[in-house]
Amino acid sequence: MKNRWINGLISALFCVSNGWIANAQTAKFLPYNGDNAKSATTEIVGTDQKGIYTLERSNKVYFLTKYDFKYNQIWSKNLELDEKDVTIEKTIIQNQQTKIFFSMYDGFGERHGLFCRIIDNQDHQKTLDQPTTIFDQQNIVSKSKSKFLVLNNNTSQLTATHEHQIYPDKQIITTQILDDSLQKINENTLVLLDADKTQNTILGYQIDSTNNLYTLTKTTDDTKRLNDPSRVAFNVHKIDLNTNQQTKIFKFVNDKFFINKAKITYDTQNHRILLAALYSEKNSTSNTSAGTVVVRIIPQTLEPENTSIQHFSQNFIVKLEGLKNIKKQKELANYDLKKLIARTDGGLIIVAESYYVTTQVYMQYNMGYAPMPRNVYYYHYDDIIVLSINPNGTTDWEQIVPKSQTYRDFDANASFALLQLKDRLAFIYNEDNGYQANVMQFDVSATGELLPSRIVNPEATAMTIQPQLAKQASQKTILIPAYKRKKKGILKLTYQ
Repeated sequence: MKNRWINGLISALFCVSNGWIANAQTAKFLPYNGDNAKSATTEIVGTDQKGIYTLERSNKVYFLTKYDFKYNQIWSKNLELDEKDVTIEKTIIQNQQTKIFFSMYDGFGERHGLFCRIIDNQDHQKTLDQPTTIFDQQNIVSKSKSKFLVLNNNTSQLTATHEHQIYPDKQIITTQILDDSLQKINENTLVLLDADKTQNTILGYQIDSTNNLYTLTKTTDDTKRLNDPSRVAFNVHKIDLNTNQQTKIFKFVNDKFFINKAKITYDTQNHRILLAALYSEKNSTSNTSAGTVVVRIIPQTLEPENTSIQHFSQNFIVKLEGLKNIKKQKELANYDLKKLIARTDGGLIIVAESYYVTTQVYMQYNMGYAPMPRNVYYYHYDDIIVLSINPNGTTDWEQIVPKSQTYRDFDANASFALLQLKDRLAFIYNEDNGYQANVMQFDVSATGELLPSRIVNPEATAMTIQPQLAKQASQKTILIPAYKRKKKGILKLTYQ
Protein backbone atom coordinates (compact mmCIF):
# COMPACT_ATOMS: atom_id res chain seq x y z
CA MET A 1 0.00 0.00 0.00
CA LYS A 2 1.35 3.39 -0.92
CA ASN A 3 2.36 5.72 1.85
CA ARG A 4 0.43 8.83 2.63
CA TRP A 5 2.01 12.20 1.88
CA ILE A 6 1.68 15.97 2.10
CA ASN A 7 -0.22 17.12 5.17
CA GLY A 8 -2.34 14.08 5.74
CA LEU A 9 -2.53 13.16 2.06
CA ILE A 10 -4.55 10.02 1.41
CA SER A 11 -4.82 7.83 -1.62
CA ALA A 12 -7.92 8.60 -3.61
CA LEU A 13 -9.83 7.23 -6.58
CA PHE A 14 -9.82 9.82 -9.35
CA CYS A 15 -11.51 8.07 -12.21
CA VAL A 16 -15.22 7.71 -12.93
CA SER A 17 -16.96 5.87 -15.74
CA ASN A 18 -16.34 8.66 -18.24
CA GLY A 19 -12.73 9.31 -17.14
CA TRP A 20 -11.06 12.00 -15.11
CA ILE A 21 -13.34 14.73 -13.86
CA ALA A 22 -11.80 17.55 -15.88
CA ASN A 23 -13.54 20.42 -14.15
CA ALA A 24 -12.85 19.54 -10.53
CA GLN A 25 -12.09 23.20 -9.92
CA THR A 26 -13.65 26.56 -10.59
CA ALA A 27 -11.69 29.17 -12.52
CA LYS A 28 -12.32 32.87 -12.72
CA PHE A 29 -10.38 35.53 -14.56
CA LEU A 30 -10.41 38.69 -12.49
CA PRO A 31 -9.70 41.65 -14.80
CA TYR A 32 -7.48 44.37 -13.43
CA ASN A 33 -9.30 47.38 -12.04
CA GLY A 34 -6.73 49.66 -10.48
CA ASP A 35 -4.58 52.76 -10.89
CA ASN A 36 -1.39 51.05 -12.10
CA ALA A 37 -2.62 49.42 -15.30
CA LYS A 38 0.73 49.97 -17.00
CA SER A 39 2.80 48.41 -14.23
CA ALA A 40 5.59 46.28 -15.67
CA THR A 41 5.27 43.55 -13.05
CA THR A 42 2.60 42.45 -10.62
CA GLU A 43 3.53 40.04 -7.86
CA ILE A 44 0.87 38.61 -5.55
CA VAL A 45 2.42 38.81 -2.09
CA GLY A 46 -0.42 37.59 0.12
CA THR A 47 -4.03 37.68 1.19
CA ASP A 48 -6.08 38.34 4.28
CA GLN A 49 -9.77 37.95 5.07
CA LYS A 50 -10.65 41.08 3.10
CA GLY A 51 -8.57 40.88 -0.03
CA ILE A 52 -5.43 40.41 -2.09
CA TYR A 53 -2.13 42.29 -1.73
CA THR A 54 0.11 42.86 -4.75
CA LEU A 55 3.48 44.46 -5.26
CA GLU A 56 3.54 46.46 -8.50
CA ARG A 57 6.35 48.26 -10.29
CA SER A 58 5.72 50.99 -12.84
CA ASN A 59 8.51 53.16 -14.25
CA LYS A 60 10.85 52.15 -11.39
CA VAL A 61 8.23 53.16 -8.82
CA TYR A 62 6.95 50.47 -6.44
CA PHE A 63 3.38 50.30 -5.13
CA LEU A 64 1.73 48.09 -2.54
CA THR A 65 -1.87 47.67 -3.68
CA LYS A 66 -4.79 45.97 -1.99
CA TYR A 67 -7.75 44.56 -3.94
CA ASP A 68 -10.96 42.88 -2.96
CA PHE A 69 -11.53 39.30 -4.10
CA LYS A 70 -13.08 40.55 -7.35
CA TYR A 71 -9.79 42.36 -8.09
CA ASN A 72 -11.22 45.83 -7.56
CA GLN A 73 -8.68 48.19 -6.06
CA ILE A 74 -9.27 49.17 -2.43
CA TRP A 75 -6.13 51.28 -2.03
CA SER A 76 -2.63 51.71 -3.46
CA LYS A 77 0.42 53.05 -1.66
CA ASN A 78 3.54 54.48 -3.28
CA LEU A 79 6.44 52.91 -1.37
CA GLU A 80 8.70 55.86 -2.24
CA LEU A 81 11.50 53.55 -3.32
CA ASP A 82 12.50 55.32 -6.51
CA GLU A 83 16.25 55.06 -5.99
CA LYS A 84 18.16 53.58 -8.91
CA ASP A 85 19.42 50.36 -7.37
CA VAL A 86 16.60 48.97 -5.21
CA THR A 87 15.70 45.28 -5.02
CA ILE A 88 12.64 43.99 -3.20
CA GLU A 89 13.89 41.00 -1.18
CA LYS A 90 10.73 39.82 0.60
CA THR A 91 7.23 40.98 1.49
CA ILE A 92 5.47 39.67 4.62
CA ILE A 93 1.86 40.36 5.61
CA GLN A 94 1.68 39.98 9.36
CA ASN A 95 -0.37 41.39 12.25
CA GLN A 96 -2.30 43.92 10.12
CA GLN A 97 0.98 45.20 8.73
CA THR A 98 2.92 44.63 5.55
CA LYS A 99 6.69 44.47 5.97
CA ILE A 100 8.58 45.15 2.75
CA PHE A 101 12.26 44.25 2.94
CA PHE A 102 14.39 45.86 0.25
CA SER A 103 18.08 46.25 -0.45
CA MET A 104 19.99 49.24 -1.83
CA TYR A 105 23.47 49.25 -3.31
CA ASP A 106 25.83 52.22 -3.47
CA GLY A 107 28.71 51.35 -5.78
CA PHE A 108 30.61 54.57 -5.16
CA GLY A 109 30.39 54.27 -1.39
CA GLU A 110 30.86 50.48 -1.51
CA ARG A 111 27.82 49.99 0.73
CA HIS A 112 25.01 47.46 0.53
CA GLY A 113 22.10 47.68 2.94
CA LEU A 114 18.94 45.83 3.86
CA PHE A 115 15.99 47.90 5.02
CA CYS A 116 12.34 47.39 5.88
CA ARG A 117 9.39 49.66 5.18
CA ILE A 118 6.21 48.99 7.18
CA ILE A 119 2.76 49.73 5.79
CA ASP A 120 -0.26 49.92 8.09
CA ASN A 121 -2.90 47.84 6.31
CA GLN A 122 -5.67 49.48 8.35
CA ASP A 123 -4.53 53.05 7.68
CA HIS A 124 -2.79 53.13 4.33
CA GLN A 125 -2.94 56.94 4.17
CA LYS A 126 -0.64 57.21 7.16
CA THR A 127 2.61 59.01 6.36
CA LEU A 128 5.44 56.57 5.80
CA ASP A 129 8.08 56.44 8.49
CA GLN A 130 11.74 56.19 7.64
CA PRO A 131 12.72 52.62 6.72
CA THR A 132 14.22 50.49 9.47
CA THR A 133 17.85 49.57 8.81
CA ILE A 134 18.53 45.85 9.20
CA PHE A 135 22.02 45.67 7.69
CA ASP A 136 24.34 48.48 6.57
CA GLN A 137 27.28 46.59 5.14
CA GLN A 138 30.39 48.48 4.06
CA ASN A 139 33.37 47.62 1.87
CA ILE A 140 31.10 45.83 -0.59
CA VAL A 141 32.98 46.20 -3.88
CA SER A 142 30.62 44.03 -5.94
CA LYS A 143 26.86 43.67 -5.59
CA SER A 144 27.01 40.23 -7.21
CA LYS A 145 29.02 38.96 -4.22
CA SER A 146 26.65 40.37 -1.61
CA LYS A 147 23.22 38.81 -1.01
CA PHE A 148 20.41 39.21 1.49
CA LEU A 149 17.74 36.73 2.53
CA VAL A 150 14.78 37.09 4.89
CA LEU A 151 13.24 33.97 6.45
CA ASN A 152 9.89 33.79 8.19
CA ASN A 153 10.28 31.66 11.33
CA ASN A 154 6.54 30.90 11.40
CA THR A 155 6.48 32.69 14.74
CA SER A 156 6.50 36.38 15.61
CA GLN A 157 10.22 36.39 14.83
CA LEU A 158 12.11 36.81 11.55
CA THR A 159 15.62 35.89 10.47
CA ALA A 160 17.68 38.07 8.12
CA THR A 161 20.96 36.89 6.60
CA HIS A 162 23.71 38.55 4.60
CA GLU A 163 26.18 36.60 2.46
CA HIS A 164 29.39 38.33 1.46
CA GLN A 165 32.19 36.77 -0.55
CA ILE A 166 35.10 38.93 0.58
CA TYR A 167 37.76 36.97 -1.28
CA PRO A 168 37.52 33.97 -3.62
CA ASP A 169 38.39 31.74 -0.66
CA LYS A 170 36.45 33.53 2.10
CA GLN A 171 32.73 34.01 2.67
CA ILE A 172 30.95 35.52 5.65
CA ILE A 173 27.32 34.81 6.61
CA THR A 174 25.88 37.27 9.12
CA THR A 175 22.51 36.39 10.63
CA GLN A 176 20.10 38.42 12.77
CA ILE A 177 17.00 37.34 14.68
CA LEU A 178 14.38 40.11 14.69
CA ASP A 179 11.27 40.47 16.81
CA ASP A 180 7.91 41.65 15.50
CA SER A 181 8.97 45.29 15.80
CA LEU A 182 12.22 44.55 13.91
CA GLN A 183 14.38 44.95 16.97
CA LYS A 184 17.50 42.81 16.87
CA ILE A 185 17.39 39.95 19.37
CA ASN A 186 20.67 38.33 18.42
CA GLU A 187 23.37 38.31 15.74
CA ASN A 188 25.70 35.56 14.53
CA THR A 189 28.60 35.44 12.07
CA LEU A 190 29.77 32.31 10.26
CA VAL A 191 33.04 32.47 8.33
CA LEU A 192 33.56 29.95 5.53
CA LEU A 193 37.26 29.67 4.76
CA ASP A 194 38.20 27.67 1.70
CA ALA A 195 41.35 25.60 1.72
CA ASP A 196 43.90 26.20 -0.99
CA LYS A 197 42.30 25.75 -4.44
CA THR A 198 38.84 25.01 -3.07
CA GLN A 199 35.69 27.12 -3.19
CA ASN A 200 32.40 27.20 -1.30
CA THR A 201 28.99 27.89 -2.80
CA ILE A 202 25.96 28.51 -0.60
CA LEU A 203 22.97 26.55 -1.88
CA GLY A 204 20.24 27.26 0.65
CA TYR A 205 18.96 27.76 4.17
CA GLN A 206 16.40 26.23 6.50
CA ILE A 207 15.38 27.33 9.98
CA ASP A 208 13.50 25.45 12.69
CA SER A 209 11.13 26.70 15.40
CA THR A 210 13.90 26.96 18.00
CA ASN A 211 16.07 29.31 15.90
CA ASN A 212 18.57 26.78 14.61
CA LEU A 213 19.76 27.80 11.15
CA TYR A 214 20.88 25.08 8.71
CA THR A 215 23.04 26.20 5.80
CA LEU A 216 23.74 23.94 2.81
CA THR A 217 27.04 24.61 1.04
CA LYS A 218 28.85 22.97 -1.85
CA THR A 219 32.64 22.68 -1.66
CA THR A 220 34.60 22.13 -4.86
CA ASP A 221 38.22 20.93 -4.69
CA ASP A 222 39.96 22.25 -7.80
CA THR A 223 43.04 20.10 -7.14
CA LYS A 224 41.06 17.03 -8.24
CA ARG A 225 40.18 16.10 -11.78
CA LEU A 226 36.84 16.99 -13.33
CA ASN A 227 35.98 13.30 -13.73
CA ASP A 228 36.54 12.63 -10.01
CA PRO A 229 33.18 12.76 -8.19
CA SER A 230 34.92 13.31 -4.84
CA ARG A 231 36.00 16.80 -5.92
CA VAL A 232 32.53 17.97 -4.80
CA ALA A 233 31.27 17.74 -1.21
CA PHE A 234 28.04 18.98 0.37
CA ASN A 235 28.02 20.38 3.90
CA VAL A 236 25.20 21.21 6.28
CA HIS A 237 26.20 23.78 8.91
CA LYS A 238 24.07 24.10 12.04
CA ILE A 239 24.09 27.46 13.82
CA ASP A 240 22.29 28.02 17.12
CA LEU A 241 21.15 31.62 16.68
CA ASN A 242 20.18 31.88 20.35
CA THR A 243 23.72 31.24 21.59
CA ASN A 244 25.68 32.38 18.51
CA GLN A 245 27.37 29.00 18.26
CA GLN A 246 28.10 26.92 15.20
CA THR A 247 27.40 23.59 16.81
CA LYS A 248 27.78 20.95 14.09
CA ILE A 249 28.79 20.26 10.49
CA PHE A 250 27.53 17.32 8.43
CA LYS A 251 29.59 16.48 5.34
CA PHE A 252 28.53 14.28 2.43
CA VAL A 253 31.10 13.23 -0.17
CA ASN A 254 31.46 10.20 -2.44
CA ASP A 255 33.72 8.80 -5.15
CA LYS A 256 31.22 6.78 -7.19
CA PHE A 257 28.73 9.22 -8.67
CA PHE A 258 28.35 12.85 -9.71
CA ILE A 259 26.03 15.25 -7.89
CA ASN A 260 25.54 18.68 -9.45
CA LYS A 261 22.51 19.96 -7.58
CA ALA A 262 21.33 19.41 -4.00
CA LYS A 263 18.66 20.90 -1.77
CA ILE A 264 17.55 20.68 1.87
CA THR A 265 14.24 21.05 3.65
CA TYR A 266 13.20 20.81 7.29
CA ASP A 267 10.51 18.26 8.10
CA THR A 268 8.60 20.10 10.83
CA GLN A 269 6.35 17.14 11.67
CA ASN A 270 9.08 14.52 12.07
CA HIS A 271 11.86 16.94 13.06
CA ARG A 272 14.41 15.87 10.50
CA ILE A 273 16.60 17.64 7.97
CA LEU A 274 16.19 16.11 4.53
CA LEU A 275 19.03 16.45 2.03
CA ALA A 276 18.14 15.40 -1.52
CA ALA A 277 20.05 15.29 -4.80
CA LEU A 278 19.99 13.73 -8.25
CA TYR A 279 23.07 11.83 -9.37
CA SER A 280 24.70 10.15 -12.36
CA GLU A 281 27.38 7.52 -11.98
CA LYS A 282 31.07 7.95 -12.70
CA ASN A 283 31.97 7.60 -16.39
CA SER A 284 28.27 7.49 -17.34
CA THR A 285 27.24 9.51 -20.39
CA SER A 286 23.52 8.79 -20.20
CA ASN A 287 20.67 8.54 -17.71
CA THR A 288 20.95 4.74 -17.61
CA SER A 289 23.01 4.97 -14.40
CA ALA A 290 21.20 7.68 -12.50
CA GLY A 291 19.01 8.09 -9.46
CA THR A 292 18.44 9.87 -6.18
CA VAL A 293 20.38 10.50 -2.99
CA VAL A 294 18.36 11.20 0.15
CA VAL A 295 19.90 11.70 3.58
CA ARG A 296 17.73 11.98 6.72
CA ILE A 297 19.70 13.99 9.28
CA ILE A 298 19.00 14.20 13.03
CA PRO A 299 19.00 17.95 13.88
CA GLN A 300 20.28 17.59 17.45
CA THR A 301 23.48 15.77 16.48
CA LEU A 302 23.62 16.44 12.73
CA GLU A 303 24.30 12.73 12.30
CA PRO A 304 22.70 10.83 9.39
CA GLU A 305 19.77 8.65 10.45
CA ASN A 306 19.92 6.90 7.10
CA THR A 307 21.47 7.53 3.69
CA SER A 308 19.80 6.14 0.61
CA ILE A 309 21.16 5.91 -2.93
CA GLN A 310 18.48 4.62 -5.28
CA HIS A 311 18.76 3.91 -9.00
CA PHE A 312 15.87 4.94 -11.20
CA SER A 313 13.74 2.01 -12.30
CA GLN A 314 14.25 0.62 -15.78
CA ASN A 315 10.84 1.89 -16.95
CA PHE A 316 11.63 5.39 -15.70
CA ILE A 317 15.03 5.38 -17.41
CA VAL A 318 13.41 4.35 -20.70
CA LYS A 319 11.04 7.32 -20.42
CA LEU A 320 13.89 9.72 -19.61
CA GLU A 321 16.04 8.45 -22.46
CA GLY A 322 13.13 8.65 -24.88
CA LEU A 323 12.38 12.25 -23.99
CA LYS A 324 16.04 13.17 -24.21
CA ASN A 325 16.39 11.67 -27.69
CA ILE A 326 13.22 13.31 -28.99
CA LYS A 327 14.22 16.77 -27.77
CA LYS A 328 18.00 16.34 -28.14
CA GLN A 329 18.10 17.25 -24.50
CA LYS A 330 21.15 17.15 -22.28
CA GLU A 331 21.75 14.91 -19.28
CA LEU A 332 20.14 14.63 -15.86
CA ALA A 333 22.45 17.42 -14.65
CA ASN A 334 20.13 19.83 -16.45
CA TYR A 335 17.27 19.15 -14.04
CA ASP A 336 16.84 21.86 -11.40
CA LEU A 337 15.52 20.81 -8.01
CA LYS A 338 12.47 23.05 -7.72
CA LYS A 339 10.81 21.83 -4.52
CA LEU A 340 11.14 19.28 -1.72
CA ILE A 341 7.91 18.33 0.05
CA ALA A 342 8.11 16.43 3.34
CA ARG A 343 5.60 13.59 3.63
CA THR A 344 3.80 13.12 6.93
CA ASP A 345 5.28 9.65 7.36
CA GLY A 346 8.85 10.95 7.10
CA GLY A 347 9.23 10.38 3.37
CA LEU A 348 9.90 12.99 0.72
CA ILE A 349 8.54 14.24 -2.61
CA ILE A 350 11.18 15.59 -5.02
CA VAL A 351 10.10 17.91 -7.86
CA ALA A 352 12.66 18.81 -10.54
CA GLU A 353 12.36 20.59 -13.89
CA SER A 354 14.47 20.21 -17.01
CA TYR A 355 16.16 23.55 -17.70
CA TYR A 356 18.91 24.23 -20.22
CA VAL A 357 20.08 26.85 -22.70
CA THR A 358 20.91 26.37 -26.37
CA THR A 359 22.56 28.76 -28.81
CA GLN A 360 22.10 29.39 -32.50
CA VAL A 361 24.37 31.58 -34.60
CA TYR A 362 22.80 33.85 -37.23
CA MET A 363 24.58 36.04 -39.74
CA GLN A 364 23.45 39.64 -39.51
CA TYR A 365 23.73 41.61 -42.74
CA ASN A 366 24.03 45.39 -42.74
CA MET A 367 24.31 47.31 -45.99
CA GLY A 368 27.86 48.35 -46.66
CA TYR A 369 29.34 46.18 -43.93
CA ALA A 370 30.60 42.63 -43.80
CA PRO A 371 28.14 40.13 -42.27
CA MET A 372 28.50 39.71 -38.54
CA PRO A 373 27.64 36.58 -36.53
CA ARG A 374 25.02 37.03 -33.84
CA ASN A 375 24.34 34.54 -31.07
CA VAL A 376 20.72 33.92 -30.11
CA TYR A 377 20.06 32.12 -26.85
CA TYR A 378 17.05 29.88 -26.28
CA TYR A 379 15.93 29.02 -22.75
CA HIS A 380 14.19 25.66 -22.43
CA TYR A 381 11.85 24.73 -19.59
CA ASP A 382 10.85 21.16 -20.29
CA ASP A 383 9.68 18.03 -18.50
CA ILE A 384 9.08 17.80 -14.76
CA ILE A 385 10.08 14.72 -12.80
CA VAL A 386 8.26 13.87 -9.57
CA LEU A 387 9.77 11.28 -7.22
CA SER A 388 8.24 9.89 -4.02
CA ILE A 389 10.76 8.51 -1.51
CA ASN A 390 9.80 6.35 1.48
CA PRO A 391 11.15 7.10 5.00
CA ASN A 392 13.70 4.27 4.65
CA GLY A 393 14.98 5.80 1.41
CA THR A 394 13.46 3.33 -1.02
CA THR A 395 11.59 4.67 -4.03
CA ASP A 396 7.81 4.70 -3.66
CA TRP A 397 7.05 5.83 -7.22
CA GLU A 398 8.45 7.86 -10.13
CA GLN A 399 6.60 10.04 -12.60
CA ILE A 400 7.31 12.39 -15.51
CA VAL A 401 5.11 15.38 -16.34
CA PRO A 402 5.68 16.07 -20.07
CA LYS A 403 6.08 19.74 -20.90
CA SER A 404 7.98 21.76 -23.50
CA GLN A 405 8.55 25.53 -23.33
CA THR A 406 11.13 27.61 -25.19
CA TYR A 407 11.76 31.35 -24.77
CA ARG A 408 14.25 33.80 -26.25
CA ASP A 409 15.09 35.25 -22.86
CA PHE A 410 14.10 34.86 -19.22
CA ASP A 411 10.34 35.08 -19.15
CA ALA A 412 7.86 35.16 -16.27
CA ASN A 413 5.56 33.05 -18.47
CA ALA A 414 7.99 30.13 -18.26
CA SER A 415 8.08 27.15 -15.90
CA PHE A 416 5.06 26.13 -13.80
CA ALA A 417 2.98 26.85 -10.72
CA LEU A 418 2.60 24.04 -8.20
CA LEU A 419 -0.48 23.63 -6.03
CA GLN A 420 -0.41 21.11 -3.19
CA LEU A 421 -3.87 19.65 -2.78
CA LYS A 422 -5.17 17.08 -0.33
CA ASP A 423 -4.97 14.17 -2.74
CA ARG A 424 -2.65 15.29 -5.54
CA LEU A 425 -0.17 17.78 -6.91
CA ALA A 426 -1.43 20.13 -9.65
CA PHE A 427 1.12 21.46 -12.15
CA ILE A 428 -0.17 24.54 -14.01
CA TYR A 429 1.68 26.04 -16.96
CA ASN A 430 1.39 27.79 -20.34
CA GLU A 431 1.12 25.88 -23.58
CA ASP A 432 1.28 27.55 -26.97
CA ASN A 433 0.04 25.28 -29.74
CA GLY A 434 1.09 27.70 -32.48
CA TYR A 435 -2.11 29.63 -32.84
CA GLN A 436 -3.44 30.02 -29.31
CA ALA A 437 -2.00 30.09 -25.80
CA ASN A 438 -3.84 28.08 -23.16
CA VAL A 439 -3.31 27.39 -19.48
CA MET A 440 -2.80 23.67 -19.02
CA GLN A 441 -2.75 21.37 -16.01
CA PHE A 442 -1.26 17.97 -15.23
CA ASP A 443 -2.08 16.22 -11.95
CA VAL A 444 -0.01 13.61 -10.13
CA SER A 445 -2.03 11.60 -7.63
CA ALA A 446 -0.96 10.41 -4.20
CA THR A 447 -0.11 7.03 -5.70
CA GLY A 448 1.97 8.49 -8.53
CA GLU A 449 -0.66 8.24 -11.23
CA LEU A 450 -0.31 10.85 -13.98
CA LEU A 451 -3.72 12.22 -14.79
CA PRO A 452 -4.40 13.48 -18.33
CA SER A 453 -3.33 16.95 -19.43
CA ARG A 454 -6.15 19.37 -20.01
CA ILE A 455 -6.99 23.04 -20.23
CA VAL A 456 -7.39 24.13 -16.62
CA ASN A 457 -10.89 25.40 -17.30
CA PRO A 458 -12.76 26.83 -20.32
CA GLU A 459 -12.22 30.18 -18.61
CA ALA A 460 -8.45 29.69 -19.15
CA THR A 461 -8.68 29.39 -22.95
CA ALA A 462 -6.66 32.00 -24.87
CA MET A 463 -4.90 33.05 -21.69
CA THR A 464 -1.28 33.39 -20.58
CA ILE A 465 -0.23 33.13 -16.94
CA GLN A 466 2.94 34.10 -15.07
CA PRO A 467 3.37 30.93 -13.02
CA GLN A 468 6.56 31.97 -11.22
CA LEU A 469 4.60 34.84 -9.61
CA ALA A 470 1.74 32.61 -8.39
CA LYS A 471 0.62 32.54 -4.77
CA GLN A 472 -1.18 29.71 -3.00
CA ALA A 473 -3.80 31.66 -1.04
CA SER A 474 -5.27 28.69 0.84
CA GLN A 475 -5.25 24.90 0.81
CA LYS A 476 -7.62 24.93 -2.16
CA THR A 477 -6.98 28.25 -3.94
CA ILE A 478 -4.13 29.58 -6.06
CA LEU A 479 -3.86 33.08 -7.54
CA ILE A 480 -1.78 33.62 -10.70
CA PRO A 481 -1.10 36.89 -12.58
CA ALA A 482 -2.51 36.46 -16.08
CA TYR A 483 -3.33 38.08 -19.41
CA LYS A 484 -6.44 37.24 -21.40
CA ARG A 485 -6.69 38.71 -24.88
CA LYS A 486 -4.12 41.32 -23.81
CA LYS A 487 -6.18 42.25 -20.76
CA LYS A 488 -4.34 42.15 -17.46
CA GLY A 489 -5.74 40.34 -14.44
CA ILE A 490 -5.51 37.39 -12.06
CA LEU A 491 -6.54 33.80 -12.66
CA LYS A 492 -8.17 32.45 -9.51
CA LEU A 493 -8.39 28.67 -9.31
CA THR A 494 -10.39 27.09 -6.51
CA TYR A 495 -10.40 23.30 -6.17
CA GLN A 496 -12.99 20.99 -4.65
